Amino acid sequence: MKEILIVEDERALRDALRQSLEAAGYAVRVARDGVQGVAEWERKRPDLIIMNGEMPHKNGLQATAEIRERDSLTPIILLSAWCGFPDKIESIKRLAPRAFADFIAPNITDEEFLARIRAIVPNEES
Repeated sequence: MKEILIVEDERALRDALRQSLEAAGYAVRVARDGVQGVAEWERKRPDLIIMNGEMPHKNGLQATAEIRERDSLTPIILLSAWCGFPDKIESIKRLAPRAFADFIAPNITDEEFLARIRAIVPNEES
């Protein structure tokens, strides 16, 4: 079973993502901020990380940069309201061209969300 690490500070969104992914056949771990996210990644490398951009203690860009210093292979999806603004995404791509596998705004449908996850990390049910 493929494992996904969700790094998200908003409990309601974190729980909704977890439910959707578990229902789709993924194992899920969660972290509430970038500090916990990096610690969870260090503890056991997941098949995919879903990283919020804005969090307390260490934001998603900082946490991703720390992970990328030691791991260039684990796909990371940036989940942020920033993703609804093409100019923000272009800025992030210029600053960190290979940091993220995809960019997702939190207001997409569950079907689109799962399709984009499966495109990066197919599971046994795909």
